[in-house]
Amino acid sequence: MFSRSKPELIYIANSGVCVQFKDKKVMIDGVHIKTPNPYFPTHEKTIEKMLLNKEPFHNIDLMLFTHHHTDHFDANATNEILKRNKHIQLVAPETVLNMLSASENYNPLLASQIRAVSIPKHKSMQMNLHDIPFEITHLIHDGETYQGVENYAYMFEIKNKVYLHVGDAQAAMSNFEPTNIFDKHVDVLIVPFPFIGLSAGRKIIKQIGPQRVIVVHLPNKKQDTMNWLHNTMKVYKKYHDELPPTEFLTKPGQIITL
Repeated sequence: MFSRSKPELIYIANSGVCVQFKDKKVMIDGVHIKTPNPYFPTHEKTIEKMLLNKEPFHNIDLMLFTHHHTDHFDANATNEILKRNKHIQLVAPETVLNMLSASENYNPLLASQIRAVSIPKHKSMQMNLHDIPFEITHLIHDGETYQGVENYAYMFEIKNKVYLHVGDAQAAMSNFEPTNIFDKHVDVLIVPFPFIGLSAGRKIIKQIGPQRVIVVHLPNKKQDTMNWLHNTMKVYKKYHDELPPTEFLTKPGQIITL
């Protein structure tokens, strides 16, 4: 159960997290059930709690998606959650909206809950929904074959703490320098594991200068044939003195007090 006195983050699966403080709740990349190995899918019991508006996933204000890949987003499940929870406002790239509207269970009435945005690469836009201010920045997706994917980073503020989730952003200075991210104050930075393993990723973390780093998109250890988890922790052990306090989300359901 979420604390009533301090902000908390619950790890849903893969890059999916939910940040909450009192009556404000933001979920990012939290609905994906066809996630390929070696990553964690959103557990069916977690989806059920979202559908039925049960703790700790009750009264979600913002449902944000960084991009449309199946290890971050599922159209059918998202449509059903929106149908049963009229309070939720969804923000995502237009590619996500296209998949939602093409799904067989889409209802045109859901359009009032959905904010699809299109932002040029390395540009940003400001929004405010349910009295939660946030900024969306288009960062290039990691991997040569995914350069055309709309990947949006979300920077939002809850109770004087600023959170930044970068999605599957490429860990390259050239991806961040054209943006205004380095000029912002960030308390909690949420990044995929290559930002720890790569020198460029660690440089980006230092440049942003967060108070804490939360590492996501880590593989299921039982399926990690590439030893990504082991190698990431090995690099972190070598360079942890150069990084802010860092926590690794490796088990769905983990809760961190912020």
